[in-house]
Amino acid sequence: MRRVLRPEGIVAVASVEYDGLILAGPHEELLRRFYAVREQLWLRGGSDPYLGRRLRGLLSESGFAGVEATTKAISYGTPDLVIAFGRGRAEDSVDDWYVSSAIEAELATPSELDAMHEAWLEWAESPAAYAAFTWCRALGWKR
Repeated sequence: MRRVLRPEGIVAVASVEYDGLILAGPHEELLRRFYAVREQLWLRGGSDPYLGRRLRGLLSESGFAGVEATTKAISYGTPDLVIAFGRGRAEDSVDDWYVSSAIEAELATPSELDAMHEAWLEWAESPAAYAAFTWCRALGWKR
């Protein structure tokens, strides 16, 4: 990015920080297991679910000046947001890639994945449900 950015240009990057998960509501342990499986699949595929915390350092190491980092929580705490988030994760838990990869890597059984799907659907309808993720962001300038 630095090579193609014009002088005095700004780069902005953001990444979810997986240690920043806040989750409450029914089936919390099982839903956290969904994320533990996903985390392992991402790591096996070469992705880094903890990249967010390193953005400031990565930009600094790449020669950007005046690097600034912030964190923002993205929350799912209204009825509509909870429903959309829960149903989205329910779909993720039956996604072909997620299911086949989790089973192949022996991270979850088909019955566990079905249970996760049902748990997310129930979570989506619960008045106790709440979720939030932290996102790390960084800005750097090319001098």
